[in-house]
Amino acid sequence: MRLTDGARQRAGQVDTKPASDILAGAVARAASQSTIHPLDTLKVRMQARGGVSKFARLVPPAGTAPPPPPPGG
Repeated sequence: MRLTDGARQRAGQVDTKPASDILAGAVARAASQSTIHPLDTLKVRMQARGGVSKFARLVPPAGTAPPPPPPGG
């Protein structure tokens, strides 16, 4: 038999659901951040070097001249 909130309070029981939800959320956030943050750091460093984008050669950085055309073309 499930107790309603009023019956639970009268019986002296404390609702632990919000506390367990907060704890579960905190643990999930910590696990997510500890996994994703290092990978995101690597991704940003690779992007800064121009190593991720397929189109890095087609779009030169601002302020630089475009690459010369291929020979015979």
